[in-house]
Amino acid sequence: MMKCATDSLTFLFRFTLNEEQRSRILYRKIRSELRTGDYESFLTRLEAFFADIPYELNDQTERHYQVIFYLVFKLMGQFTEAEVRSARGRADAVVKTPQYVYVFEFKLNGTAEEAIKQINEKGLP
Repeated sequence: MMKCATDSLTFLFRFTLNEEQRSRILYRKIRSELRTGDYESFLTRLEAFFADIPYELNDQTERHYQVIFYLVFKLMGQFTEAEVRSARGRADAVVKTPQYVYVFEFKLNGTAEEAIKQINEKGLP
């Protein structure tokens, strides 16, 4: 019963906020997750963000997601770089916080394991 009540409150809360309030909450949560190293929550939130992009605006390329990612993090004031080069390759994006450095390799038709392998093999930042 508690789960049902919690779901109802979440539903009501979601629809009583205006767009600006929801954006501020999203911004705070993403920023907090990055700064505390809670990358699993961050990735779940990021997936939901990308899933909300209308089909007609999505050109289904890695670069499409990379550009959106870059713009979102720049607007949030996070230190973000794209196409970061190392001696053995480049990362699609790097986000730095005071305590963590996140390296992103976008794989539209690949797996997370393939992206991690590529990051490790190329010694990306």
